[in-house]
Amino acid sequence: MNENNLPVKVEKRNIIKNIKNTGIKCFKILSSSLGVAVFSTAIVTSAAMFPLLIVPSLIGGVFCTQALLNNTKNRSFKDLAFITSKHKGNTKIYQDVTRMDLTGKMKGFSNIEKAAFMQMQAIIGLSKFPVCDRKGKEIIYETDTHGINQKTFKKLQELGYIKDYEEKFLKDTRLILPKIAFGNLQELNKKVKMYNIKFKLTGKPIDLEDPDLRRYFPMVFGEKNGIVAKKGYNFVRKDDGSITIEYNSKTPYMQRKDFPTTRKKKLTEELRKGSPSLQEQSELSKRVIDNSKVEKTGNELEH
Repeated sequence: MNENNLPVKVEKRNIIKNIKNTGIKCFKILSSSLGVAVFSTAIVTSAAMFPLLIVPSLIGGVFCTQALLNNTKNRSFKDLAFITSKHKGNTKIYQDVTRMDLTGKMKGFSNIEKAAFMQMQAIIGLSKFPVCDRKGKEIIYETDTHGINQKTFKKLQELGYIKDYEEKFLKDTRLILPKIAFGNLQELNKKVKMYNIKFKLTGKPIDLEDPDLRRYFPMVFGEKNGIVAKKGYNFVRKDDGSITIEYNSKTPYMQRKDFPTTRKKKLTEELRKGSPSLQEQSELSKRVIDNSKVEKTGNELEH
């Protein structure tokens, strides 16, 4: 009973779920902390006794440190291979190099498919981000990125999903760790131009039925060759408006029964816009026939 002598309903399932999630998170923090300690020791030992082990020890240390931050400071997403964190008053987006479960899905992908996968992640990621903070101030999002992501954000600005887009060239880099995470080992020595990008959200919700969004991102939403259709991914919109990617769905998004019907209905409606109704067409045909009879009768009288 509470202070007002009213019964308080307690959701046992939620409590059990919260306890379970808390336990899992604590285990991840402890495991990551242990990993950082082990690899830090390995780096020192390798430097002194086994120089060839320095590089793998450094990589292992970076991965464990990133995992520790993801469970403490950063905000991670179950279906996305990137994280967000506060950075000098902005919210910065980083690639999560620990998400081998997601990046591993791109094994055997062509370069076009990898680019499409990154575009899809960026589009869906925007649906999860708030426009303003708790004080009502617009959030400035920031990321250091290159190539396909740079083009993706520019297109999203043209479509009205983001605004106040800014970019600044940073440097040429090899992106060693991200390439390892994405399994792109053949291009480890290739340098790319890195940019710092900043933008705000307009508040326009990500609409996967938007024909302009599909037209701007054919590698993602193409009906035959788009990655969503080829890999059988599905999208689920939650009550808060955010979208989640289902990678192993039994009802692929591009193959849903209602999807072709929806497209056909929209196309029919567009074709009907500005066209005369059936009654108007019938009356028009009748007038044409009547005029034809009058002209024929006039010609016969002349002869």
